[in-house]
Amino acid sequence: MNFLSRRVIVLTAKKRIDMRKKRTRLPQRFQVGNRVVIRDIISTPHIGKIGTVAAVYPHKQAHTLDKYDVEFDDGLLVTLWDIQLDDHGPKLPAGISKSA
Repeated sequence: MNFLSRRVIVLTAKKRIDMRKKRTRLPQRFQVGNRVVIRDIISTPHIGKIGTVAAVYPHKQAHTLDKYDVEFDDGLLVTLWDIQLDDHGPKLPAGISKSA
C-alpha cells in the first residue's frame, strides 16, 4: 500500500465519522393527544382501530423505533411501534378527554 492509498483510507474514515456526528434525530411523528389508526404492517388484534396517543417513548437512534402508548375509546391501553401507526385526525385539545 502506497502513501496515497493510505491517505485516502484515512480521509474516508474521518469523513464517515464526521457524517455520523452530523446526523440529527427526526422529531416523533406523533405527540400526546394525536388521533391514530392502527395499520396492518405487524399483526395485532387492533388493526383498523382508532385511538389517541397517551405517551411517547422516543428511541435514541431511529424514529421508526419510537414506541407509543395508544388508548382506545373503550379504555384499553396498548404500546405500539411507530411503523404500526398512521395519522387519523386532529389532535385533541390539551385537558380535553375523548370520553368527555
